[in-house]
This record gives sequence, structure tokens and C-alpha cells, in this order.
Amino acid sequence: MGDFFGSAPGVNPLHSLPMTVQPDGTMICRFVMPFAKSWSLRFQNLGEQAVRIVGQIDTASYLWDPQRSMHFYARRRANHNLVAGGGNQAQDLPVLSARGQSVYVGMGC
Repeated sequence: MGDFFGSAPGVNPLHSLPMTVQPDGTMICRFVMPFAKSWSLRFQNLGEQAVRIVGQIDTASYLWDPQRSMHFYARRRANHNLVAGGGNQAQDLPVLSARGQSVYVGMGC
């Protein structure tokens, strides 16, 4: 989750307009995430230790406009087996791929 919230690795407190990570590990996202028909939220634990997730979702009505409304989509997928060696051995990796009309918000590294 730290990657999505821009605080990885670990729990590193931060506060910005769209995201907050509190010292106790509470993570808050303020992005509007409209959907036309349905939505899903999925977590996958790739580690060895157990993870506990507790959540709250605040909802509000949203008038979907097929001409202007866009879906919220976020995904972290890295399986490149590359390790940056530092100095002149560091490499830029392609991490952005978008199709259709999009708004790029940013990323935390």
C-alpha cells in the first residue's frame, strides 16, 4: 500500500492534498473515484507476513457524464528483476502505460 500512497518502503508519514499517511500506519486517499456501474478494490499480499486491512469508504452521489467522466485506475506491477547499482548503473524503468483519454496525477518513488 505504501507504493500507492507514495510512502514506501515502510510507513513514512506524509501529508498532501490527495494523500495522507499517519505515523500509526493509517493511510487516507482523497481522490474522487467515480464509477458508472460497479467498482472493485483488490489487495494482494506478496509477502510472508500476515497483513490486516481495515477500511472505510465515503460515498456521495455522482452524475456520470459519458463525455467527460473518467474512471479511476491505479495498479502497481513490477517484475523486471533489475536492481539499480547506484551511480552510473542506475536505470530508468518504464512505469507508465495509458490508453485513451487520461489524466496523469503523479507517482511516488
